[in-house]
Amino acid sequence: MRQTTLARITNGMLSLLLVLSLCLGSGLADADEQARFGEVVKDMKERADKEAQNKAALEQLARAPLTEAQQKLLQSLLKSGGMVEAGLSTAPYLAYLKEQVGKDYPDFPAYVAAMPTPKRKTAVLFAFKDAFPPETSAKELQIFVGYYFKVRQLIAEKGFAVLDTDEHGELRRHHLAKPYSEFMQKELKGIAFLVFLKKMMQAAMIPDNLAAMHTKVYQRAWQERLEKHGASEGLLRCAIATPTEFALMRSFFEDTTAFEKWILESAEGAAAEENAESQ
Repeated sequence: MRQTTLARITNGMLSLLLVLSLCLGSGLADADEQARFGEVVKDMKERADKEAQNKAALEQLARAPLTEAQQKLLQSLLKSGGMVEAGLSTAPYLAYLKEQVGKDYPDFPAYVAAMPTPKRKTAVLFAFKDAFPPETSAKELQIFVGYYFKVRQLIAEKGFAVLDTDEHGELRRHHLAKPYSEFMQKELKGIAFLVFLKKMMQAAMIPDNLAAMHTKVYQRAWQERLEKHGASEGLLRCAIATPTEFALMRSFFEDTTAFEKWILESAEGAAAEENAESQ
């Protein structure tokens, strides 16, 4: 039975924790220490359950039908004709974009080039604040946010299968493990081993999980819109329904054609993987 990318990451980290508990159990100082290690495992399982709930909510948001106002905008863009990104650079869409993101952009390519914008980084930071314990510092969260966007770009360029490769491991070492280890050594000297272990496990699992989940959810929702409405109208609907995510993922591709191809081909691969898991 094959597992989805999210399940592989989560289950892999939980398995590692269980192995460590067996290896270290006899060396822990007392029953209290062993109990605290059990709390680490329990905490990671609870967070995996929470991620599943968040995924369901995100799927509902990504697939939400266009509102009446959004439908009127769509009709306006369709009447303008031309290429997709030309339509997204017209006054009606740019006015809508300003309403959504709170900033003027001269055209759609300028918005794409600005990705990830400070506002998008802040939104991800708040997602991490919800996913990590309250005591997680702002410096830690900034490290996770930077790494998160690196993972999303890697998935866009290489597909979800890259998360099982040495290339992803190298990215993690350079953009997560190295800066986070330096932070731990400088800022958290003398912390208890199990506290250190818990922090490292969370850092190793949560950013990858969220990056993979966010990418997959939006990709599948976009695929459905393109298959139902055709490429041009489908892409316009995606840009209206989820403007920030659409621009972020578009920023990882040379042009709209490559972006469209990724949506359809990679989403089909993800769907096949999930179908295989359910059999």
